Amino acid sequence: MRSIYAAFIILLLSGFSLATETNSFFYRNDGKLKADTTLKISSYRLHKWMKVEDTIVKTFSKNIQYPLMLKENGIQGKLIVSFDVDDSSNFSNITWEKDTAQHYLKLFFMEIKRGISLQSGRYFSMGFKAAPGKKEHYFIPFAFAFHADYKLKGTENYLEIITEPEKQPEPFEENEMIRME
Repeated sequence: MRSIYAAFIILLLSGFSLATETNSFFYRNDGKLKADTTLKISSYRLHKWMKVEDTIVKTFSKNIQYPLMLKENGIQGKLIVSFDVDDSSNFSNITWEKDTAQHYLKLFFMEIKRGISLQSGRYFSMGFKAAPGKKEHYFIPFAFAFHADYKLKGTENYLEIITEPEKQPEPFEENEMIRME
């Protein structure tokens, strides 16, 4: 009889530990950001985040563009953005964590801020909102990188906004040119 109780307790405990496992791209099981473990969210917020992470990643990947000036100059960068979510699922207080002196990152940040602002209120029906009258704080690490062959080191836990090098138009052959007369 003891072995049955022991087996039940082990099964119960293993089920509990599996229930607390997360498969978050950005966050560890303890709520710490993988890209910077000094930044953390509560387990309650992590649970909410897990419900919308895939949707947010897909939406942000589509709506945030590589800044043209940086793309043309071959500039890459990475930064961590934080934001608050209110009780209507609106995003506010969009800031850039761990400020650096690299002024070109401001162009990346401005594009991220624009992209996040466009998504305000869209995740309400998915339960991604704060308690009435409250705000909750979250983090997303972003990396702006060129084609995967040239991607930045250390960005495996970042949302990558990747640009492809633009192809130059093929030159016309002389016999393909149309003459205007």
